[in-house]
Amino acid sequence: MDLFAVSGNRSPCKAGEGAEGWTSPLVTGSILVGFVSLVLFALRRSFMRKPVMDLRVFRDPMYIMGLLLVLSCIMIILSSMIILPMFLQNGMGLSVFTAGRMLLPGSALNGILSPRMGRLFDKYRPKCLVIPGLIVVAVVLCFSPAFRPHHHSTCCGRYVTLSFLSAARRLLFFVSG
Repeated sequence: MDLFAVSGNRSPCKAGEGAEGWTSPLVTGSILVGFVSLVLFALRRSFMRKPVMDLRVFRDPMYIMGLLLVLSCIMIILSSMIILPMFLQNGMGLSVFTAGRMLLPGSALNGILSPRMGRLFDKYRPKCLVIPGLIVVAVVLCFSPAFRPHHHSTCCGRYVTLSFLSAARRLLFFVSG
């Protein structure tokens, strides 16, 4: 059975979008119910003698900082791999060929840097590479007006921005086998 047919949504790209936006009572009510449920779950787990999930690890500030670092890296990686091509096609109105051509130099750079970053991750610890990677991503995303719809920037500027984003993405996370 198709999930989109059951939900009444005809386009898989628009799954989860609502016409009302964030101010809808349904959206704010769902967020509130989820938050209250999460708090009740945490309180219940903290008073149990043998909890299945021990949440006391969140008392350690280094654990929270490491968790936030990993979550931000995963968000950057997934958004640049999944959402960026969709934005280039739907948001900026580029064809599939043009969007692929814009992402190709960054992907090639990513492939060239992979073995070198693997050796750097082995030589130095990941913390020494992830922090500069996050800084490069922040600088590239903050100072890049090239990805605004109807913005007339050069294709060369977009290529450079995407290439820097791909290089910084390789600094963020490297899975070695």
